Amino acid sequence: MIFVKKPDPKDAEWKRIMVEADLYEEWEDLVEKARLARKGLIDDFDGGTEIKVNSDLYKRYMDFLIKLFNGKCAYCEAKITLTQPGDVEHFRPKGRVVDENFKPVRIKHPTKGEMTHPGYYWLAYDWHNLLPSCIDCNRYRNLGKKPEKPVFKSDAGAGKADRFPIKDERFRAVIPDAEVQEGVLLINPSEADPRIHLEFSSNGLIRAKTEEGEKTLTLFGLNAREDLIEARADAFDDAEAIFERYTDSIKSRDSERERRSAKRLNRMMAGKDAYSAMHFLAITQMVEYWRSRRIPISLPLPEDV
Repeated sequence: MIFVKKPDPKDAEWKRIMVEADLYEEWEDLVEKARLARKGLIDDFDGGTEIKVNSDLYKRYMDFLIKLFNGKCAYCEAKITLTQPGDVEHFRPKGRVVDENFKPVRIKHPTKGEMTHPGYYWLAYDWHNLLPSCIDCNRYRNLGKKPEKPVFKSDAGAGKADRFPIKDERFRAVIPDAEVQEGVLLINPSEADPRIHLEFSSNGLIRAKTEEGEKTLTLFGLNAREDLIEARADAFDDAEAIFERYTDSIKSRDSERERRSAKRLNRMMAGKDAYSAMHFLAITQMVEYWRSRRIPISLPLPEDV
């Protein structure tokens, strides 16, 4: 998981990127339709009408999310492909909210009284509430493991589903825009730098540094999915090997190999490839090693040798 800043829908740089990709008209149309649809959902709820979220509308964001996150899951950084399809994930669940035992959360609405939380329906089409996610991170599934002392039903599986833990259940947002006052217990990688909450290791495991980090690791199963741990460890080894190839090519004066290695390392540091957090860790450790030997190496690496 790495930090990916999500631009404001009207941001000038984002507009430039959309224009270059010939997507600007589609983006403008989507933003306007989402604005009108949000108002419709709020009116329906206030009027007592059944809320019906248009999945086709929010799924239109996927192309833009994939472009922003370099084709990766926002949480585990696995590549989203035709063989590993992804979802448009709602950071705050759109249709309902459940606790860690998947029991519906009860709230007290200021005008409707006590009720089951209807979900953050007003954020169903909100650009800032949407993230690209692999199926394993977005949908709960049993991993076939039963801990010796399970605390929650969810201990045997992973995947966020409709769970959304907060710091104080006495204030759970139930009206539009009140969500900014919630104390969120999950990491949104487009709003907070995951490095504040998580520490990555070369063996692919992640240590939680905060309560937010611990909840994120648990709900998404980032330390419970063995294939994911192995993929992260492999990514660390790959970055380390390419860095060694880069320094070896300098010593052997192989300029072509040096250029290729530098280009690949710069791509890794730009977050283009899967499991970039591991690439960052390996490359920065190697740079620090050479600096400790009084051989300064600056990033990004020169590609025009």
